[in-house]
Amino acid sequence: MRFTDFLNNIKLKFKIILLFIIILILPLTILTIISLNRTYKVAQDNVNKDLNRAVTLFRESLEDNLDTLKLRVKT
Repeated sequence: MRFTDFLNNIKLKFKIILLFIIILILPLTILTIISLNRTYKVAQDNVNKDLNRAVTLFRESLEDNLDTLKLRVKT
């Protein structure tokens, strides 16, 4: 059975729906998945960058407090 024979046995309404799915819904679904994956990766990168910045600030703050305590102990 050839594909064209299969299409000849289907009503026009179902042909239109099938065409709609193939032309519009399938590509848009694929583009949406790709877009969401890229957005997720960018968000993860931003979170990691912000966490690294927060850790650096926290470490610097702890070092400053440690230096202050060392000075107090010496005096």
